[in-house]
Amino acid sequence: MMLNKSRRTVEALVTEATEELIHYQYELRGVQYFASQDVRGLRSRLPDDPGRLVGPSSAKYDPKNPANSMLVCEDWSGLPEKIRE
Repeated sequence: MMLNKSRRTVEALVTEATEELIHYQYELRGVQYFASQDVRGLRSRLPDDPGRLVGPSSAKYDPKNPANSMLVCEDWSGLPEKIRE
């Protein structure tokens, strides 16, 4: 939830998505980051077919530790609106 309070967002690219994990990447200040997020507890925020998530997205990150990031939480989502419908 701390990351959700951060107002820092960055363009991200979802590279793979399953019902349990979303893999994504983003670049910040010339550094490429590769990350994954466990989404088992957030299934209601995701489409029935997680494969639809592959593509552009937004991520929130910790400005003190840019490797700490997320795509979705209980109160925010960086996933495109059309995907979540």
